[in-house]
Amino acid sequence: MLPEQRERATARGSRPQGLPVQPAAPAREAMPETDRAHRTLARAIAAQDWERAIEALDARPVELLCDHFSVVCDFFARVPAESLHGRPALALARAFLVGLPAADGAAPTEPIEPPTLRDRLVPALTQVISLRVSGRLEEAEAVAAQAQQLIPEPRYGGRHDDMLALVRFEWGILRLLRGDMLAAAEDFRVAARAARRSGIDALARGATGDLALVLALRGDLGAARELLDEADARPERGGRLEQLSRTGRIVARSLAALAELDVDAAAKALDGLDSIDDVRVREELWAFVEIARAQLAVVRGDTLAALHRLEAQVASHPATCGRGAYLRAVVGCAQVDLLLALGQGDRARAVLRDVPGTIAAMETARGTASAVRLRRARLELLTGDAAAARTRAVSLTHTSGVHPRYLLDALLIEAVAEHRVGDAAAALVALTRAVDLAGSQELVHPFVLVPSAELREIAATADVATAAPATARAMRWLEDLLDSPVLRAHGDALPSRIDVVDLSERECAVLVELASTPSLDLVAARLFVSPNTVKSQVRSLYRKLGVHSRDDALVVAYRTGVLVG
Repeated sequence: MLPEQRERATARGSRPQGLPVQPAAPAREAMPETDRAHRTLARAIAAQDWERAIEALDARPVELLCDHFSVVCDFFARVPAESLHGRPALALARAFLVGLPAADGAAPTEPIEPPTLRDRLVPALTQVISLRVSGRLEEAEAVAAQAQQLIPEPRYGGRHDDMLALVRFEWGILRLLRGDMLAAAEDFRVAARAARRSGIDALARGATGDLALVLALRGDLGAARELLDEADARPERGGRLEQLSRTGRIVARSLAALAELDVDAAAKALDGLDSIDDVRVREELWAFVEIARAQLAVVRGDTLAALHRLEAQVASHPATCGRGAYLRAVVGCAQVDLLLALGQGDRARAVLRDVPGTIAAMETARGTASAVRLRRARLELLTGDAAAARTRAVSLTHTSGVHPRYLLDALLIEAVAEHRVGDAAAALVALTRAVDLAGSQELVHPFVLVPSAELREIAATADVATAAPATARAMRWLEDLLDSPVLRAHGDALPSRIDVVDLSERECAVLVELASTPSLDLVAARLFVSPNTVKSQVRSLYRKLGVHSRDDALVVAYRTGVLVG
């Protein structure tokens, strides 16, 4: 080997030919800081070295809480209360996580103001979670709003990014449950950025997935799909935080698939909920899970089982789904969809009537008004009041700021309603707008919720040869869609017409008694009226139901939803 070759070989780190090569020592992989803190914490717990354990927990609190939750709970279950004296953040965390009283007697919902920013946020976070999981959403939001003032701006310091990410993520979930979608979206955006800066991939993935859920619920499917792809780009590491971040992504993925009528993908996405072991994590977003299940059930036709499941879920969540609660209105809309698919117009009308005024007052600000108004328009259309359906739909289609999904639904209802009242030109305009919106959003699911035959009739009124280019293009797109295998397989998910029965309050009471009382005399006694009065009410009831016997009346009442078994 020439000298210059030897020099170049040495510079590259190789050795001259003919000399033995020593095997390189294997590079020692640096232990991630979270794993180092976890090992230190576990050893300190075993040695009952509580000061050392507290130092380890202080070093990586967010990651340890999320990725090594059982070890953190073990610490709080075994650490003596006096060791946490003067550390109110840890005392409150202990009270929340393992149910043991704090050393200073503070309860998880009592306000505490430690000196530092980080120590102020930890108890506020604990309070918010404690109140939220117990269903006290208004109180939790008040605490969150007060704590929000502690943060001067989203990027307030790199060393606090981990805490900022977790705080804003939890704030976002709270606001999602309260229906404040705009605030929830901003919280999730800030949480995702802060989590990425601090290297907490699972939390960044969770915030991104929940932001995708917000967008999917609003009907912004293109943006939701991009976020889901971003969240799925990096492999999961496992741990509780991954489970915490999974539910929103699962529901968003299902809604995005269902928007394109990819029913198998939507069902497969929801099957992923079984991978979440922590029941509390899985259950907190239960209402949005049920929305996805209901939409899928309407398309697949298994609506009765989905309705029973939904009603059982409502009954098991009285704190967050009572009268006046945002989630009650949201779940009520899903319930109406299932009832309409079953042809039970009377029950659907009763559910919409039950939506209390407090919901109506906050719907405008929180975006729920469109969902409720849309169901009312659909009910009017299906029960034969096309004029009322048109008026209600137009109030949505000519209002700015309506979410794309609700706008598309309303445009299709407007088109069919205009067709039924005989205004062919207006029907064609509404249908053209609907097709343009559907193409831009890749959103075809609403087309199975209106009669496809009537859509064809409206499209046939357009002379494609002489129509405006936009109208001709839209009608060709619609024809291809209606002839596609997916629309032929899942089209007309709702009946084209639904019968409803307008019974008086007294007639309803008589009907209920007929279901369980053997004689009219006994019915009269139970209602404190004369037998002749009951007979008159029964005749009126039979006439309205179109029957001539008690048994036929009960059959019709159960089928239409006037009676519920």
